Amino acid sequence: MSAQPPKPSLLYHGTAEKLSRLEPRPAHGVGSEEDQLTAVYATHLKKLAIAFSIPILPNENGGFSFGMDLGIERPEDLNEDIEPRIDLEAGLLDLDRPGYVYVLPSDTFEQVDPWQWASQVSVEPLDVIRIDPKRYAHWIRDKRPDGA
Repeated sequence: MSAQPPKPSLLYHGTAEKLSRLEPRPAHGVGSEEDQLTAVYATHLKKLAIAFSIPILPNENGGFSFGMDLGIERPEDLNEDIEPRIDLEAGLLDLDRPGYVYVLPSDTFEQVDPWQWASQVSVEPLDVIRIDPKRYAHWIRDKRPDGA
């Protein structure tokens, strides 16, 4: 069994919301219980946080859904150069609205999988990076049935 890499000092959280403090929220992940905690989620991969900052709005039925493809088979293949692919399954893109990536101290975070960390307490960002989603539109694959 290989040793885990050291905990990074900084983590990133991407969202379309402008916030002054990140509060734990119930996650709506599909998968293991680590994807369903009431927590602030973050990643050490800045590009992955950017993907989560791209504004996806609910459709006329109030739903939105997307998947993320990192293009790797094994967690040990994770690296800073990975450009995630966002599979838009339901909802509407708003490429005219900025997204935000929050730079966070890692001290209250625990690793939950190879690319995610979770803090069960609120976190004050060290910095915020405004994201222009048009720069990352090539990451998005439209998988919506009939444009739903």
